[in-house]
Amino acid sequence: MTTEASLRDYNILGIVPPATTKPISWESVKDDLKSFLRENPIPRARLAHVEGPHGSGKSTGMLEYIWSEIQSASEGTTVIYVPSWDVEALLLSAYFESHASKHWKLKEKTYVGLEGDIKSKLCFATARQLRMALRQENFQSMLPGHVTFLLDLEVEPTADGELLLSELCLWCRRRLSAKLDATTLITMATFSRPPLHDLLGEYLQTRCHCILMTHTGPSTGQPTSLSSRDLPLKPLSLSGDVADYQELIGKLMDMILRSTKPDAEPDAEERRAYKFLFEKKIARLGKPNSSAVCGLDAIVDVFNMTSTATKAPCVVFFEDRRADFEMLRVLDEMCKKNNVTFLRIRRSATLLDVVEAVLYPEPRFIRIAADFPFVLHLPRVAAIVSCGTTYGRVVFDIYEGQLVHMETPKSRMDFLKEQSYALKSNTGPKGIVFYAAADVLLNPSSDAHFDNRELLSGCLAYDEEVMRLSVEVCTSWPDPSPQRNGDHALIPLPAMSDTYLLRDMWRRLINMGCLRWADHTSKRPISNGPRTQRTLEVLDNAAVRWLVKDITVPLAYFLAGVSDATSIPTKRVMIRIAALIDAGTNFIKYQPSIEDDLKDAYNNLSHGVKKGTLEKIAGDCRGIGAQQFSHGSVWITLGLLLRQEDPAYTKEGGARNGEDTYAAEIEEIAFASISDKIRKIESSFGLGPCKDPIRDTQLQPSDIETVNLEMMHSWLHQTVFFRRTGAEAPTLATDLTSYERVEPRLLSSLVIRKRFEDDATEALFAFSPAHIFSRRSGAGIETHRVIFLTEIPKRLILNLLRQKGRGVCETIYPREARGQT
Repeated sequence: MTTEASLRDYNILGIVPPATTKPISWESVKDDLKSFLRENPIPRARLAHVEGPHGSGKSTGMLEYIWSEIQSASEGTTVIYVPSWDVEALLLSAYFESHASKHWKLKEKTYVGLEGDIKSKLCFATARQLRMALRQENFQSMLPGHVTFLLDLEVEPTADGELLLSELCLWCRRRLSAKLDATTLITMATFSRPPLHDLLGEYLQTRCHCILMTHTGPSTGQPTSLSSRDLPLKPLSLSGDVADYQELIGKLMDMILRSTKPDAEPDAEERRAYKFLFEKKIARLGKPNSSAVCGLDAIVDVFNMTSTATKAPCVVFFEDRRADFEMLRVLDEMCKKNNVTFLRIRRSATLLDVVEAVLYPEPRFIRIAADFPFVLHLPRVAAIVSCGTTYGRVVFDIYEGQLVHMETPKSRMDFLKEQSYALKSNTGPKGIVFYAAADVLLNPSSDAHFDNRELLSGCLAYDEEVMRLSVEVCTSWPDPSPQRNGDHALIPLPAMSDTYLLRDMWRRLINMGCLRWADHTSKRPISNGPRTQRTLEVLDNAAVRWLVKDITVPLAYFLAGVSDATSIPTKRVMIRIAALIDAGTNFIKYQPSIEDDLKDAYNNLSHGVKKGTLEKIAGDCRGIGAQQFSHGSVWITLGLLLRQEDPAYTKEGGARNGEDTYAAEIEEIAFASISDKIRKIESSFGLGPCKDPIRDTQLQPSDIETVNLEMMHSWLHQTVFFRRTGAEAPTLATDLTSYERVEPRLLSSLVIRKRFEDDATEALFAFSPAHIFSRRSGAGIETHRVIFLTEIPKRLILNLLRQKGRGVCETIYPREARGQT
């Protein structure tokens, strides 16, 4: 679609196209790069930071130029490029080897991975691959002479990215001490992290050469703060009403369909043949854990096939969690009605997902999840819709001293990241419209205006992934002169300014059993034997990480415990529990009457659930799940799963056992996904498929005790305490880590209330594998909700509290810092 055509299409929307500046190119800093790269003689260590917007060619044309200049100055130099997202390594390498690439100098000069002959190559490696290589003693011998590292800094730093920066500091320091050949480190980003470059400069014993892209040419001054003037698109106001979404989607649908009429595209028969060929080629990609070589060849074929084809337009939606259901319903209905492809991309997206989103030869709507950290190159973006002013994130809240799920305001970088899809589009930003909810970016006097927002909303490494980061900094780092007591030099984490956070996470990991103190003089904990190593292997294992979409340390530790289980049924039950926990909490569907009863009970907890409702759900459970139904969510979902694994179960609703319908069941798509995970995880532990799932998962009392102990230790710091007040069952509970009151929700809250009513229970402990959902109003938290609760036998946790003290679960954050007394 030409720019003129796209401008004409704006008439459909009734808007005036925004006036945008010409995109910035990396070539504006070409002379400055040349000066840095041709320094003669080459110093033993040099450091540069290149900063420029998305779409400026940093990872394509600039990458080729840097590699070429380095080879000219020092032939045979190995150049290792680490993109900000794992999947990009394969995509970029395939692009450079395909006919679509104009960068001919890199033809047959790229290499994926760090094994084999990498001399003179431009190697594409993930952060995890380079981290593992740095720990290998023979890695130095694989790098003849001068070595250059190119790091694309993440917009939202992850645990792997932060650990790589830290470990690279130590590796370079050691290389300098050994007086080995020159090391060059170049970081690239859309933003600046001055403290990071101070740290890198200190470890490399050199000054950071800052290269900033501007419209007028090279600049080595300090970067200015990101403001609304830096946004490439002028936002247009959009209210949050579903009717507005529907009207907008209709107009955008009309626009992209008009642009693909036969006079602008190949005829319908040719397009159908082209689509068939595309789908046949991407099918070769298979599963994301297939070999890199197979994946690379398939992507090169797709790039070659699509290089001369007319690109189909797409509309990009950035989701708002609060409007998800209605927006999804409207999008789904209208896409089906108009035969338009509807795709969703999230952080766990596979290579197949990304190739389909980028190169699919038909008009499409692409929904980008809030947790997706990367900016895709979509060749033909027609419009961008920012559906809300907040993102749902898991953050470490210092007011609670706890990891919670919270709606956080979008930051300046969040909005820039959304608009950057226009910068990366082949058409450039001119001709692309950007919708933002309400007038958040338009009203300069508003507190929520762009310039008044935080630069960054949060950081995965120090929020959702902080526990993983905390355990990995305690793993053994190969050091020729380790300190006494097994301590190693603490890795200097670039952004770890809050020492309470690291200490708090270490305490949790020690309570879990994942770490231990070597002795009272240790500066940091150490690994706690083989179980910790297996936990790290689960976290690192590519197959498991693709299988388990958002692997956490507690879930990895729980899975690592499968090897310690002494009975086969216990292993099978633990694997099923892990697969169910990974699937989330929203995969059970109920009969309409049952669903109505549950909703009434959720809204009126003091009245309880209608008599017989829970009994009907319990009647749909099988095996050990049915026996343990009254103990909460893990056992309830396990019971439903076992019924659907039973060969007697049929999709039609139990025709083989004479029943008409079920009160509750796992949704068909979710069941297929969970079953697939179970088979693969069982295979990884050397277990074959179940012949009789109900019989093969039957537990003895000692086995049930083992499973409960494993769940208690894994999620100890996500435990809540219920106490009866008078004759009433409690409607609130206390989180044992933050000591905040929490409100139990959904099915587990009703089951636990029934436990109090039926058993005259005075107190009860339960854990949730899901983080607390918190809503903040003004300066305080309004509500804390907890879901997916499973009871922990009281004697087990009381024994633990007697051994380790009543406050073992409590955060070490001072109460005054959390607003408590």
